[in-house]
Amino acid sequence: MKNKIYLLLFIIILIQVYVLLCGCAKKSYVDYKNEEGYAEYISYADKGCKYASYYNIPESIVNNEKALKYYKSNIRECGDFKITNFLDGICINDYVGEIKNNEIIIPEAIEGKPVIAIGTYFHNKYRNSQEVYDRYRGVFDSEGSPIEPLSIHLPSGLKYISEFNVDNQLCTNYIIGSGTVNFFVNEENPYYASENGNLYTKDMKTILYLSDSTRPNITISKETEIFTPSNNLIGNWGESIKFDKNIRIIDTDFYCEETDEYLSCPFSIKGYADTAAEQWAQENNIEFIELKD
Repeated sequence: MKNKIYLLLFIIILIQVYVLLCGCAKKSYVDYKNEEGYAEYISYADKGCKYASYYNIPESIVNNEKALKYYKSNIRECGDFKITNFLDGICINDYVGEIKNNEIIIPEAIEGKPVIAIGTYFHNKYRNSQEVYDRYRGVFDSEGSPIEPLSIHLPSGLKYISEFNVDNQLCTNYIIGSGTVNFFVNEENPYYASENGNLYTKDMKTILYLSDSTRPNITISKETEIFTPSNNLIGNWGESIKFDKNIRIIDTDFYCEETDEYLSCPFSIKGYADTAAEQWAQENNIEFIELKD
């Protein structure tokens, strides 16, 4: 009998230690779908964006008073993440752990539920640190030394991802927004794929995020038809980007900083004549280099 009591006490202690280490809140979320504001909180989920129906939880969700109330009353910390219940899974809203080996691994499940979303609030706790901004502002720092990009590993069940944007006032995210992120998507994920650090839709036809890892000669998948990276395209280091014949839509903002070193934009587009690549280069006054078969 004593052994059973000791065993029970040991199990209870283990559970308490697990909860303590994970940092998961003790509040029960069994009935979360009936809480006020839940319907408004998840109402944007299936709308996505115009090029990928499952991609992006828009920032505008926070403009809804009820949705924001639900978020604030249900956000809780669990391990390295701050999470909320979202549909039949978990939405990760914030990374609060220490970055080790320059990577963040998004788990398959938290609290026994699949991680299906990364919310508009996702950011590292050092997001306002000038030191981190200086470190991750590009593949090369101000002295021209190479910088190791941050790697983010996405699980098989992840369906919704908020757009990563440095202009998001709710999340001034210099790490993820800068382009110095390499994505690694679980091969079993039915919605997303990755190649050379870039984030694509599963069929590789739409690029959703452009990594800096292949600079200065940026190459995207030959299967890509729609170029619409949410972090936009910045040309400051004399890069070039190559578009294959399949490219038919280029929908992204372009920014080029002219400096004392570069009196004109040091960026070039390599592509085929009479394609979206040539038209986009002309519209943005970018050098166009015609490719031949």
